[in-house]
Amino acid sequence: MLRRPSSQAPFFGVLVEHECPRCHREVNLPLGELCRDCRLAIERRAARVARIVALSTTLVLAAYVWFRMPEAPTPRLVGGASIAVWYVLTNLVVRRAMREYQQ
Repeated sequence: MLRRPSSQAPFFGVLVEHECPRCHREVNLPLGELCRDCRLAIERRAARVARIVALSTTLVLAAYVWFRMPEAPTPRLVGGASIAVWYVLTNLVVRRAMREYQQ
């Protein structure tokens, strides 16, 4: 017995928008897509907000680690690594959330 096709959008090539849903500029786009300028604007704003949020929360975490860690080198090294990982993860999470929020 043959399996049924599992395509989510069988008519994807047929459905076309003639203007950007966000800025209403005249373009030919697949259904639900944004124009290049809108995508770049969303990405720039998401990156800026993510950088600010990640930096501010990382500074708070760094201050906490600085005052609460013992003087031994191993805990300081682990604390420093955790601060770097915190910055990267916070940046990625906030950037993704901002991208989803702005669309």
